[in-house]
Amino acid sequence: ALVAFGEVAARDPFFLIGPRHLSPFSLSDLRGLRLASVSEVPTPWLCLQQDLREAGVDPAALRRTDRHSMAEHLEALARGEVDVVQAFEPFVTQAEMQGLAQVLHSAHSRGWTAYTTFITTRRHLREQGDAFRAMARAIEALPGWLNEHGCAALASVVHPYYPHLSVDVMQRALARYQAAHLWTCRPEISRQGFARLAASMLDSGFVRTAATYEECVAEWAWER
Repeated sequence: ALVAFGEVAARDPFFLIGPRHLSPFSLSDLRGLRLASVSEVPTPWLCLQQDLREAGVDPAALRRTDRHSMAEHLEALARGEVDVVQAFEPFVTQAEMQGLAQVLHSAHSRGWTAYTTFITTRRHLREQGDAFRAMARAIEALPGWLNEHGCAALASVVHPYYPHLSVDVMQRALARYQAAHLWTCRPEISRQGFARLAASMLDSGFVRTAATYEECVAEWAWER
């Protein structure tokens, strides 16, 4: 069985982007638009479906495609084949800098949503618990370091892993995420965020039954 610990991101990092003329925008506007949702992973669309249901919009009734990658969806947007694209950074910043799109909706505005954690097996957690606790404690150093040094320094550190991106794009993308308070960086995992993700998966039919917080999270990573 798998178990989670060490919360890195506790808010949804995805956005809906589209042409400036669609602003002001609300989720209900998607009823009359062509949406390209994320295909690479299921979580963004699962979470957006829950937002749509709460806004009184039937996700199944939308004109939606998820046939291609986020980069390819941006190309489709440029050709006028779709109206709104669901994407995360750095695609959002790249689209803005190209004058192709602007942010219409920020998924992080819904609040806590469990997104990025460390995961291991319960057996490994028993055998190497001290090492995993050290990993969880280590991520707690990031917020303080980031507040002291800023996103420009962070971009310099991670840029070698993304040499195809300009440093300017990286700085803007990271600054957007920092301003959105996406990175909680703590050993504990939010119960509210876990519940939100579980509801999104259950109500979308992705799972038949929702596992409990205690079943999925290491006991020492429980939010008390």
